[in-house]
Amino acid sequence: MKDVDVKIKIVLKDKGNLLANATIHVSTYDYGFITIKSFQIWKSHILNNRLKDNVNIQPPGKVAYGHYYPHVFFEDIQKWYELEQEIYLAYLDKKNENEEIDVSKINI
Repeated sequence: MKDVDVKIKIVLKDKGNLLANATIHVSTYDYGFITIKSFQIWKSHILNNRLKDNVNIQPPGKVAYGHYYPHVFFEDIQKWYELEQEIYLAYLDKKNENEEIDVSKINI
């Protein structure tokens, strides 16, 4: 995502398997920033080989009649993988930022 200005906002959740929601802000030449809300980061029982973690990142979409219908589609799957990686890194940063440090366990 070197050529594109992307901002990612992560909101941590504590709702079952839902770990976090992500909002993506993509800079465009003609329209300024376009915001896409409701990317979801889920716990998974299956290892995500690209991210090397048991998480699934899902674009915004809707479930109807037992099928998931994405609202955002990437024509170039490699671009989705790049954005998925960026979302995951932003999630890890936010998660690590919010973890409490037990001072009694620090050796000085």
